[in-house]
Amino acid sequence: MNREDLLDKVCEILGWPQPGFLTYDYFPLFPWVFVFLLGTWAGLYIIEQKLPKWFYTIEPPLLPEVGRRALHIYIIHQPILFAVVAIIKRLR
Repeated sequence: MNREDLLDKVCEILGWPQPGFLTYDYFPLFPWVFVFLLGTWAGLYIIEQKLPKWFYTIEPPLLPEVGRRALHIYIIHQPILFAVVAIIKRLR
């Protein structure tokens, strides 16, 4: 691998893809590293219980149920989205 190819790879990892770069499952470090850092900071803030008391008593009614069925939701939504995209493509 020459220096230019290495630079291209580093740029792609950081979030600056080069012309001709194509993928469907690519999430670059930049800007998503900031979302990760924000979550880390917020998690520490929550663990130290620095938020108002009501924050710790709220139970979202739907979130635990979605979490229990996450794999099923993930597996089912794939063919549904595929069908929707296929229908939209045929209509055009």
